[in-house]
Amino acid sequence: MGVAGFIYLHVRAPNRVLDRRENTTKAGYFSSGGTENAFLWHPSYAAVRKTERFKAWVGAEGMVDYWRVKGWPEFCHPVGADDFACE
Repeated sequence: MGVAGFIYLHVRAPNRVLDRRENTTKAGYFSSGGTENAFLWHPSYAAVRKTERFKAWVGAEGMVDYWRVKGWPEFCHPVGADDFACE
């Protein structure tokens, strides 16, 4: 869906916001954050960050490993030794 992924928020389908990003990751292109994914940290995307799909995607992107070393972003935090949660 690209830049129009926000539409999924308005039709109450937050799980679909990550469609394009997951496909990009599966194809071997890793963004590891960057400005392209900055919108995911906007408060309106909280529902997306709470999905299992988001957790799997940030893990596949290597973001979780980075956060464990460099520090967690504002909306995410570790849960125990092997898990995390985002709001």
